[in-house]
Amino acid sequence: MLNLPDLDDRTFDQIVHHACKEIPVICPDWTDENEHDPGITLLQMLAWQVEMQQYYLNRITARHEWKFLSMLGIRRKEGAIARCHVVIDDVPQALSLPRGTPLLTGEIPFETQERIDLLPAQLEKVIVHVPGAAAVDASINNNHGNSPYYPFGPRARPGSMLYLGFDQPLPSGQAIHLMVDGYRQSLRDHSSDEAEWTRRRADESMDSVPMGNGAVNNVEETVGGWLSGILSWRAYCASGSAGKASWTPIEVVMDETRYLTHSGRLTFRLTSPMAGLALPVADGQRRYWLQCAVVHGGYDSSPRLDQISLNTVLTAQCETLSKVRTFQSTGEANATLELDEYLALAGHVEVQVQVGEVEGQWRYWRSVDDLTACAPGDPCFTLIRDWTAGRAKVTFGDGEHGQIPGANRKIRLILYTQEFAHKRWLGKSTGLPNQQYSLNIAYLRRETFLLQVGRVVAGSPELLWEDWTLTEELDGSSSGDRHYMLDEVSGNIAFGDNERGRRPARFPETMEQDNLCILSCQTSWGSRGNIQSNQIRELRRDSRFPEWQRLAVTNPQPAWGGAGRESLEEAKQRLHRELRRPTRAVTAEDYEHIVKTIPGLAVARVKVLPLYCPGLSDYPNRTAPGQVTIVVVPQSNRSSPVPSPAFLQSVRHFLEPHRLLTTELHIIAPVYIRISIRAKVVMTANRQSQSDGISLARQLNRALWHGDGGIGPTQWAFGQTVRRSAILGALNRIGGVAYIEELWIDAEGSDAVKRADGDIEIPPHGLVFPGEHEIEIR
Repeated sequence: MLNLPDLDDRTFDQIVHHACKEIPVICPDWTDENEHDPGITLLQMLAWQVEMQQYYLNRITARHEWKFLSMLGIRRKEGAIARCHVVIDDVPQALSLPRGTPLLTGEIPFETQERIDLLPAQLEKVIVHVPGAAAVDASINNNHGNSPYYPFGPRARPGSMLYLGFDQPLPSGQAIHLMVDGYRQSLRDHSSDEAEWTRRRADESMDSVPMGNGAVNNVEETVGGWLSGILSWRAYCASGSAGKASWTPIEVVMDETRYLTHSGRLTFRLTSPMAGLALPVADGQRRYWLQCAVVHGGYDSSPRLDQISLNTVLTAQCETLSKVRTFQSTGEANATLELDEYLALAGHVEVQVQVGEVEGQWRYWRSVDDLTACAPGDPCFTLIRDWTAGRAKVTFGDGEHGQIPGANRKIRLILYTQEFAHKRWLGKSTGLPNQQYSLNIAYLRRETFLLQVGRVVAGSPELLWEDWTLTEELDGSSSGDRHYMLDEVSGNIAFGDNERGRRPARFPETMEQDNLCILSCQTSWGSRGNIQSNQIRELRRDSRFPEWQRLAVTNPQPAWGGAGRESLEEAKQRLHRELRRPTRAVTAEDYEHIVKTIPGLAVARVKVLPLYCPGLSDYPNRTAPGQVTIVVVPQSNRSSPVPSPAFLQSVRHFLEPHRLLTTELHIIAPVYIRISIRAKVVMTANRQSQSDGISLARQLNRALWHGDGGIGPTQWAFGQTVRRSAILGALNRIGGVAYIEELWIDAEGSDAVKRADGDIEIPPHGLVFPGEHEIEIR
């Protein structure tokens, strides 16, 4: 006999008894607690209702909870694959790696996500030249990878140049990729060389890591402009019939680095053949150079790099067992389709062509060695593999020798591994309701899974293959929908019952082949794929590609982005976060949260001043109705960062759809007040050294620090008055201080007001930063 589940923790009698005990406390005048009393009758009815509610609530399963979350707009997030960039060195000659090339890192598989043409050239020299200074050889820093350097000097300004020297020329007319690894720089407290401020970590779901401060200006040296067209890339090339060499502009195809302010790839194309040039600063040897120059001052904090690499490719932690590539037929004779896929070279290739105008219905075409042996109506194709070029070609007939795929018909190329050739067939459909089939595949990715079911068509010797759609639940499916469910935990596929989801028809047992087939299937290990740097060591050994074994492969940065499928608890937590996340800017806290979460902007601090507009005096005693002023401080390694006009405009543009209709926004930069302290400090008898004055100055710097980091006990608030008592307290907290004999506070800034008692008043949108302190020890 099955054990009955304990579905609730209180019985009807317990609920009634507990309620009766509360009667003297809640209603002392109620003295008749016998069952004939109408109040007791009502209490028993409510207790019965509570018991029934508890019973049904405790029968809610995880499936019900997912349904409730779906009604609230929370859809389950699928797992994500981990990605990383891989650098390939020691290339003996020009080689091509097709898309999907497998790499080895222990037991965790990785694959390249794109085709790459490897170049035998090597980056030998990295030279940094700043106007007015001697050129600096940063080659050792670049080769090491963990010794960051400034590609345009500590202060990038117009005329700063970066030279990249290669041992042999790069090919012209071909897309060339450079990988830029940006230094995740930390912000430094400018009040002390020993104080390190850690920058807020970048979002790891992003494909690039911010590491520059291009949208920031500084009050000490204000630089206008925005990061648009501030860099000019050129190569030393031979041009003209005479072959005279000169610096020639190159075509930048794609710049993921945003002018070297982010990690990412830079793709360019040379328009002319490169010419050799010997630079004295680069040991005088003849090399082939790229030049990157700062055209105008769009940087505040100069970019800082860890490494620039050639021959880089994006990889993903996955193993592709089978995949499909879909093309559109033009109806032309001898149509040829090219595949730059590893599976097209090392695996099986099959072809399906769409039947008629109906979406999702296909028939297989037959592979032949020679199309001349085919009749006009034969559905045939040829497959030619070019191992050297890393490509495969599929060619169809011309109408005389082999059929031509109909115009605007879809052509599907199915690629799968040798090992998956038998596992892709799941069996024969039985025609029964709720059919289930086992996959026996671990770590399956739902996003890439595709299933087909074949059925017999009267009068046709060929099966008609139909695409079926993966769905979370069959509750919303009609009797004609070709839907199925996939359970990754059990590894089972389930079909409908012809009421909720169509059931596959019975397939004849006399047929030799199965009619349930996996077309696309990929596995991934989720968060386990977030490997550390230098874990990918080599390409998978393949006798057909012997030159691959001589290549040196590594991932200079850790993999990112890998995640498992969202659990129920994670979805509930996300629901709570979404409910708390402000989508309309009503309160000051709403504005601050929205500004700090603007994508692509590194915001350190935000201050919202309600009922304030720039120029208003005596705030908050005087107010401006309908006005909201937002003060924004960007992240920077400068002591007094000021956002550029484009930065402020970006904030305004993002806030516009969130503000209330009658609110007028003012997005402004902070006003900085320089605070200098002069003091005479009496120390104890055993503490009267020169270093004590330096320690006191550092303590004052920490007290006056406005930035975001955490070395000081607190941040100096916007508009906070600099009081003598606060400075005295900061000095008295230092060990060895007997007392403060004299104290003067000086302020530099047009908006600062010094009161009669010596305190410094600053405007509501103002911040202070430490100046020069004079500490006299007695």
